[in-house]
Amino acid sequence: MLLNVIQGPTNFLDLKTVDGQEFETFRQVCEKLGLLEDDNHRDATMEEAVLCRSPSQIRELFAILICTCGLSNPLQLWD
Repeated sequence: MLLNVIQGPTNFLDLKTVDGQEFETFRQVCEKLGLLEDDNHRDATMEEAVLCRSPSQIRELFAILICTCGLSNPLQLWD
């Protein structure tokens, strides 16, 4: 994904640098560039489920989110 967005990278460090700031992971670079969604809408989904769903349904939803959405921090969402 980054190779399509960042112009003329010559090494991996170029891909991990945005506006002079070096990031540890490619995911962080993608988030900084707005290429990935954040977890806010997933947080809202879980908060809504807690209000109106049974514990087993909440666990099932959480499992679905983990398997299909690539959560950046699943433990934080569960808490």
